Amino acid sequence: QIIPSFSYFDAGRVKLIGGPSWRSQLMSQESQGMSRVYFIGDEVKENMDLINKFSSKYKKRPKVLEHRAFDALKVVQMILSGKNIDNLNELNRSVVALKRIQGQSGEWDLIDQNWQKNMLALQMNKGKIEKAFSPN
Repeated sequence: QIIPSFSYFDAGRVKLIGGPSWRSQLMSQESQGMSRVYFIGDEVKENMDLINKFSSKYKKRPKVLEHRAFDALKVVQMILSGKNIDNLNELNRSVVALKRIQGQSGEWDLIDQNWQKNMLALQMNKGKIEKAFSPN
């Protein structure tokens, strides 16, 4: 199977195959027969409260999409908590005033009026996802 890859200027010898959406059960299963591939992602911490409530209601564990949705709503709750926001300008000021947003899947920093998230280099090797370039 041929997988398109790309590289960054400052990491020219590392072939990347995609972003955070590559962190899935299906891709992990598909990678069983592939050689080592790299992708950009974030450190996903399990939220046991979400897992327990979701599993109780839907009789299955939440997947990456559900974790992301829960994380997004927690961030929105943090931004709006204790504030009386009546319009978009007030919302923008409230978000910019934070300078840093902490979510379940990482931190976003406001740098030069752009939200930036530190991402990890991850590798998928024989169905297992792990940090790339870390000493064993």
